[in-house]
Amino acid sequence: MNGWIDLSEAKQRAIRHAFSKAIPKPTARTRVFELIRAIKNFLTAQDGNLEAIPYFSSNFDYLRERMMESFATSHHCFLEALAEQWHDPDTPLPPKFERFHLVRQWIKELLFITSFVGDTKVIADNARLTKGMAELLSNPRFQNAQKIVSEYCQSPMAPTGIIHLAASVETVNQRFKQRHKESGRLNPGHDSRSQTEIATYTARKNSVNEHAIGFFESQGIAVLNLTAESELRMNVSQVISFLKGLPQKKSINGQA
Repeated sequence: MNGWIDLSEAKQRAIRHAFSKAIPKPTARTRVFELIRAIKNFLTAQDGNLEAIPYFSSNFDYLRERMMESFATSHHCFLEALAEQWHDPDTPLPPKFERFHLVRQWIKELLFITSFVGDTKVIADNARLTKGMAELLSNPRFQNAQKIVSEYCQSPMAPTGIIHLAASVETVNQRFKQRHKESGRLNPGHDSRSQTEIATYTARKNSVNEHAIGFFESQGIAVLNLTAESELRMNVSQVISFLKGLPQKKSINGQA
């Protein structure tokens, strides 16, 4: 695993690189003027006027927002579709405008990291994007789904590789019972579902993910398929070999 870092360390590196390469170091005089201007803008700001938003952290937030604005201009359909397909079975589904905000914030963070992390390899669980794209590809209401997902695969957030872990219906039910027996607690996403409903949900998700994995591969993204039924040591060995064989590029999305 030498040469790989997690998302938290990648963010810290990206911040350091951004301040050294993209954000000019203000003089003391400039800091005073910026503070006065920020206070004035705060008092006179109009709703929706991005220029009037005060920035107190040496333009760091301003830089990230501008990057996100530029990305959103070219990928608005991508953001809208992902918000529509927002998928997190462990939490209640929020209203669409809240989902759009969550998607935007998540992508803004990832866009900044991938742009400024530098020459390194990042491994991260980015299932929100990969699962969202998977759901989109399987939704017949989106006739342009393949085009949108292709744009994702060509975007700065595109992974070099995806690690896909699948579990059979039997395995999910078995571990569902085992977890409940050992801890007395249920996964929040399972709390209101019967075992039959969980089995149906699992079978559907396996089908959706398999379809998406095939599409990702057709876009040139490397995929490692693992199963929960395999021995843990074997899966770990395959993951290490897979990561060693990937070129140096952006983040790795783990999809469970």
